[in-house]
Parts: sequence; structure tokens; C-alpha cells
Amino acid sequence: MKLDELAEKTSATIEQGETDLEIEGAAGLDIAGRGEVTFLANPKYTPQIQATRASAIFLNEKETIERKDIAVLRARDPYLAYTRALRLLNPEPETISFIHPKAFVSETARIAENVEIQANAFVGENCVIESRTKIFPNATVYD
Repeated sequence: MKLDELAEKTSATIEQGETDLEIEGAAGLDIAGRGEVTFLANPKYTPQIQATRASAIFLNEKETIERKDIAVLRARDPYLAYTRALRLLNPEPETISFIHPKAFVSETARIAENVEIQANAFVGENCVIESRTKIFPNATVYD
């Protein structure tokens, strides 16, 4: 995803950096690498900005940095912007309509079409399971 698209989708503004910079992932300040975006929300981690290898960083309106080799995305709440970036860069896989043969689903339960129910899951009496729901192995949905 290009930096300008990431900025738009996270309600941030680009203060420094090329708009066509490719951002492929997100990681914390200490582990972020080239092609990744990071963030600073707690001032105690400010010294890590000097060592980060991230290509871009979300900062609040007041934080300043000396580095010119990192794109700066200004956001009212850098943590929230980073969380949005995580969701954009790591979308959840589509739900596959599937009920495992070893799952128990009550006859009175109403299950939407696009639901995934894994092995040993239990869905009790009169439960309503909405579309795009995943029930993981060994989970219980009580009556």
C-alpha cells in the first residue's frame, strides 16, 4: 500500500516522505524494518526512534524527530492510526462456510450461511449465529 493511501485510510497526514513509498507491513519501533510502518504513543520509547529501521512512523502533532530518512505520518492518536494500519495491512481471511463433523449444533440453533464452526465446538439450544462468525475448536455457545 502506498504511503498516501495509508495516510488517507488512517486519518493521518504526511508531513515527511514520498507519497508513493510502499508500505507492506507494520511492527513495533524496536522490530520494524524496511517497508514497515511503526508508531510512537508513549514518550518513554522516544529514544527508539533513532534506531528503528521502519520506513514510516505515526506521530502525534507535538512529537518531533531529527531523522529525515523516515516518513512521518501525523495523527491525532498514533496508536489508533497504527491499529487501523494493522487491520489494513493484515486483513482477516474470509470466513468459509463450514461445520466440522465433530462439532455439535443443536437442531433449534439458527446458523447463517457464511459461518465456520470448528471441531468439538458446541452450539446450544435456540442460539443464533450470524453471518461471518467463526467458532473455534472446543468453544461453547450456551443455550
